[in-house]
Amino acid sequence: DYDENHLGTFSSWRLSFYNIFFPGRTINRLKFKQLNKNPKKIIQFFNQKKYEENSNCSKKELEKALSDLVNLGGCVIPNYFSQDKINEFLKENEILIKKMREYKSDQISYKIELLKISQKLVELWLDNNLINLIRSFLTTDIFARNYPYLYYTYVPEALNKDKILNSKAASSWHIDHSVLFNLHVLLDDIEEDETCMEILPKSHKSFNIASKYTNSVIDKFSNKRIKCFGSKGTVYMHTGNVVHRLNPVAGKNRLNLHFEFSPGSNILL
Repeated sequence: DYDENHLGTFSSWRLSFYNIFFPGRTINRLKFKQLNKNPKKIIQFFNQKKYEENSNCSKKELEKALSDLVNLGGCVIPNYFSQDKINEFLKENEILIKKMREYKSDQISYKIELLKISQKLVELWLDNNLINLIRSFLTTDIFARNYPYLYYTYVPEALNKDKILNSKAASSWHIDHSVLFNLHVLLDDIEEDETCMEILPKSHKSFNIASKYTNSVIDKFSNKRIKCFGSKGTVYMHTGNVVHRLNPVAGKNRLNLHFEFSPGSNILL
């Protein structure tokens, strides 16, 4: 099950070995207080923050999302942003998006564009309720790790195993930087059986190493998946220590916003 490109494991003795000889990831998580998280403290932190009324998402739904983050490592909030708000953003960036959708390749690829800061973008990027949710999960003030990016995921009509293994996209099971937190906003309607991110629930609780994971290792851990799909305006997010991947489906492309946050480590300047 373990080859040179897929060394990921959930074996306790193997993880202990790696973390003893390569402790940097665990030390960084410890430094920024991302180990042994207390669910009660996280909920208490969230309840101290001001909730701003959102016609699409109640506070109870946000609390459920936060609970999923704590217990599963990732969550999906269907239709968090209204269709009108998303359409306004799409209209503002229609020339750029049209150009991105013209992208073609013989491989699974990301077409990525750094976005010009605007009020419409900031309203999506720094939405107070979502920022407070992330701050509560990390139980600290947070930093934007990077500027906002627009991601267009291109999947060719003809798709075989070699194209998936050698793709330019994150289609192998993997983890991110130790304390990175990612938030995505769907700008297309995505069905469950189309190209989307998959999260391996509860995998964030392991002392994971920075490596890829084979499907057989993943299946032995759990046959459950959090599939990140929904109508445009749907938000999904995950912690950096959870195992996840892009699950590409032939001929099914995806447009989404990509935001990165951190409690202070690995800020991109």
